[in-house]
Amino acid sequence: MTEPRLWERRYPPALKHYQPSPELLLGNLAQLPELLAERYGDSPAFTLVLPNGLTADLSFSQVHALSDQFAAWLIHEQKMQVGEVVAIQLPNSLHYPVAVLGAWKAGLIVTNVNPLYTEREVRSQLADSGARLLIACDLFVERALPVAQELGVPLLTTSLGDFFVPEIGRAVAAQAGVDASGLPRFVDALAVGARLALTDYRANPVALYQYTGGTTGRSKGAVLTHANLLAVLQMAEDYITGFGMPFEPGDVILTVPPLYHIFAFNFNFLLLYRSGGRNLLVPNPRPLSNLQRAFEQFPVRWMTGVDTLFAGLLAESWLQANPPQLKAAVSGGTALRPATGERWRALAGQILEGYGLT
Repeated sequence: MTEPRLWERRYPPALKHYQPSPELLLGNLAQLPELLAERYGDSPAFTLVLPNGLTADLSFSQVHALSDQFAAWLIHEQKMQVGEVVAIQLPNSLHYPVAVLGAWKAGLIVTNVNPLYTEREVRSQLADSGARLLIACDLFVERALPVAQELGVPLLTTSLGDFFVPEIGRAVAAQAGVDASGLPRFVDALAVGARLALTDYRANPVALYQYTGGTTGRSKGAVLTHANLLAVLQMAEDYITGFGMPFEPGDVILTVPPLYHIFAFNFNFLLLYRSGGRNLLVPNPRPLSNLQRAFEQFPVRWMTGVDTLFAGLLAESWLQANPPQLKAAVSGGTALRPATGERWRALAGQILEGYGLT
């Protein structure tokens, strides 16, 4: 007779016969920024780390205030209605949490768009999701703009330099080599929103239209509710805590996988943010030397990635010379090869393997 619940062999003992509580399905993640701002205040929540070591921060209080401003702009200036869709086509950047949380405060649905999509793929997702607004980084605006114009979808542009002091911000924007001047800007929307009143948050049960990878056919939009996400976050936290490695306020996580992917969206963005952690956002991890400054300048305690990332880092001489002191790394997205896991544990500490579906 087959042993029941075979998957529990890989659970920590405390989670045997685990059942998430129905109370997990109550509430809305739009309420999170205000709660965390009260709890963690001026502690850094998100830090952009560029390959040259330049950094820019947003505190928990700033994330709350800026997402309020964006929500006010969406409601009053853009006239978006509850349940309409905002498409976000961004690399890992400080705009990302503000855009997502602001959209949720306005009662909107977010659809994450891969920044490397072709015009055809962007057009397909915007049309299928019914997006009423597109937020795109200037690095990808040459592909995003024609599609937005064709579909009649308003476009907001961002630059990686937006949250630096002006002289550095202009230099960072210039390095992009793209002229997005004359297009509506995300930071200008925030400035307008700061002058508008946001009296209350608008509730909507659906959080994401998250599109699948399309590995077995056309990419399909999965409808994920706030209840889905809240349950996943609690289950992930319980699993990690069951191994004796609880998340603690101030824990630093290196966010290398893209936030538009459900793995990093749940684990890096939402889970560590909810726990009072600090996300180091890396816009482009290639080459892997782009990660060196983040490891050198911050006490990284967590990171996530796929097998090829961990195998590649193991081959980097600078990481071998000064390996991070991690609580744990989490591998997902594809199978972790046993050899990669063994070598990583010998050099940098525990690595756990996760599995999930959009």
